Amino acid sequence: MTLAINIATPEGIVVATDSRQSYRNAKNVYRIGSDSAEKLFRFNSRTAIAIAGPAFLATDGLPKSLGKYVDEYRRSVNADALTVRETADGLSSYIASKLNLSKQLQALATSVRQDLEAKGWTQVDVALDRTRSVVTFRGRQNGRSSNGTVAIEPIVLMIAGFDGDHHFVFNAHVPGDIQLLRDSADPSLAYGANWIGQSDVIRRIILGFDPRIASIPFVREASAKLSEKELNQQLGSLEYIINWGTMTLHDAVEFSALAIHTTAAVKRFSDGIACDPGDIAGVGGPVDVAVITPDEGFKWIRRKVVVPSEEVAPIQINAA
Repeated sequence: MTLAINIATPEGIVVATDSRQSYRNAKNVYRIGSDSAEKLFRFNSRTAIAIAGPAFLATDGLPKSLGKYVDEYRRSVNADALTVRETADGLSSYIASKLNLSKQLQALATSVRQDLEAKGWTQVDVALDRTRSVVTFRGRQNGRSSNGTVAIEPIVLMIAGFDGDHHFVFNAHVPGDIQLLRDSADPSLAYGANWIGQSDVIRRIILGFDPRIASIPFVREASAKLSEKELNQQLGSLEYIINWGTMTLHDAVEFSALAIHTTAAVKRFSDGIACDPGDIAGVGGPVDVAVITPDEGFKWIRRKVVVPSEEVAPIQINAA
């Protein structure tokens, strides 16, 4: 799990991430593997990359961290010559080329079948949809027919930076599409905050509701009566009014760090929500923060380092 946050302001861009890395062990139990994982990277002098999703990919039978793939791609191209959009396109394509989607889908199909049968499902039929990178299933549960889909967990890349004085932020899902989040030439997209990873806490705080609200019966009833636009407008009235367009870079740094620390604290003391119990404290460890400005480019504000000591532990420092 991860929480990465981007805030685009008139003074520049802030990108921040936590450092926790979790995994499923041989008994399919989530464990915290590290609180010193690298999730924020300098791609070139004016572009940052943040990552969420699976921490490792196995190529040639050897697991390799996503950060290594970011470094491999950066070294394979003239990084400083790429625009932000070209970086998003190229990096997502490079990582996609390292995924064995067919093998992953087959493994997911086997896992889905075994899980459903262990839960008492009968007449289970599982199929691979390679176009959408999902597994579809159907069968009988408690004497009734049921069906559904399960998707491969995507790798999510947040690519933020400047082309001259013009800033952009993209999200790239692998497998999946590339989405334009921020564009300083578009008044409706110029300034604001975006996030990837375990974002339910910050969504509750800022937007006013949990994304799992759609599972509540009265919300489903409202969805059947209202158009999607009308429903989103009503839910949007709960959002806190934050003047992103006047926020200073200093305040954006504090906001992003506070959001990550708050998420880590809530996840530490909670175990899911009443309608969806069971969760993992997937956000934690030091917070890394970088800023990008049109004049100075990429600059680390806070970055964990490992130094020799009696305890040999990662620490946080302020870096120029």
